[in-house]
Amino acid sequence: MMRMMSVTVMMGSTAMSRAAGGRSAVRLLSDAAGFGRAAALVLLAAIIVLILLKIIWGREPENRTQVEYYPPEGIDPLDAAYIIDGYVDRNDTLALFFYLSSRGYMTITEYLDEEGKRQYSFEALDFPVAESQGVQSFFRALFDMPESSRAVPSGDDAKVCLSDVRLRMKKNQQKLQRSVRKSYRGKRSFFSKSSRGAEFAGTCVFLISLILLGAVKELGRTSTYTRSLFSNGVASQWQIAFAVALEILLPVIMVLSIPSLAALYRRGQTKRSSGKILGTAILAALYVGAAIWYMDIICFGPNGFGNGTVTTLLLVLLCIAPFIIGSMRSRSQWNSTVNSRFGKFREFVENADEETLRMLMAEDPEYFFAVLPYAYLFGITKRWARNFQDIDVSYPKWFKSDIRYKSGQVFDVVTMSSMIRNLENAYFQE
Repeated sequence: MMRMMSVTVMMGSTAMSRAAGGRSAVRLLSDAAGFGRAAALVLLAAIIVLILLKIIWGREPENRTQVEYYPPEGIDPLDAAYIIDGYVDRNDTLALFFYLSSRGYMTITEYLDEEGKRQYSFEALDFPVAESQGVQSFFRALFDMPESSRAVPSGDDAKVCLSDVRLRMKKNQQKLQRSVRKSYRGKRSFFSKSSRGAEFAGTCVFLISLILLGAVKELGRTSTYTRSLFSNGVASQWQIAFAVALEILLPVIMVLSIPSLAALYRRGQTKRSSGKILGTAILAALYVGAAIWYMDIICFGPNGFGNGTVTTLLLVLLCIAPFIIGSMRSRSQWNSTVNSRFGKFREFVENADEETLRMLMAEDPEYFFAVLPYAYLFGITKRWARNFQDIDVSYPKWFKSDIRYKSGQVFDVVTMSSMIRNLENAYFQE
């Protein structure tokens, strides 16, 4: 009886000793065998490398441009849309109606249907041979022309109503985007080659540092005394495997969410869309959720580092990584120069003085309509029209209307704003 009690006491003493040793190993993990220092060095190195990549290869080129009265030569609205934010959407394509019309490739007709609603139709006049592949693709889609064809339809086939245009543009939107993107490669590419390489390197550094941090954590513990994620007992093998899987999966989730989050952010700087805002919020929440869970496992979990330095450095890395990596891609020199010129051009379009406008109109009577597609692209058509409230603008030959708009031969601000608003509402009607 005494022997049994002695064995029991010894076993209990051994179990308590092991448990105490396990707790001690967990508590002192950051100090044991230098694992905490190793983890801190990994995080510090990752932070320094990311900052250096951004400073050396991820900065935007500097440009000095003067006031611009016209868009850069050879850059149509589709090109401009892509150069500004790297994307072409349906809002951008509407600017092409004014662009193609003002350049004599088609006409726009406004009329009232049987229900008294404003409707629009378009008639092809000439194929835009001198224009970009993107504009040509748009023209073919608009008038349902075969691929590579330059033969403009005749008779009734040359006319198309807006309801058909809406369907055709939805069907060809992705094709149009690809057509424009093909024109911007090499020196004309949106992002510089060096910045794309820096982004890839930064992404690898971020991912590898987080996975390596998890590996250091696993090396610093003794499997025998590993505490369970779900209780105070010893973890089972599957619980250990689950923790290790999370230490790999969560960094991968964070890395995958950064590029899409950055792309949505870049578009959000120049576009307004609730869909883009929602997408950005979802991706941001995904990153934050994965980051919090990962940090809890590494720093605050049952087997995590108990080191304030590691916790601080990891928090810094997780906070700055999406901003540094997301902004690592910088424009190519060509793209940056043209985009800077568009910035100066937009400033003039938005704040043009009457004296300069009169001078430009004297040189080119069609100046108002030549700039109109770009004003629409910038989202400042009303401001552009308002600049001409005291300047006579001849009624455009390419616009026909059964509705009384004009006063004599003057195409005033009210006419312009009303026509654009009505066409826009009809174009985006679902």
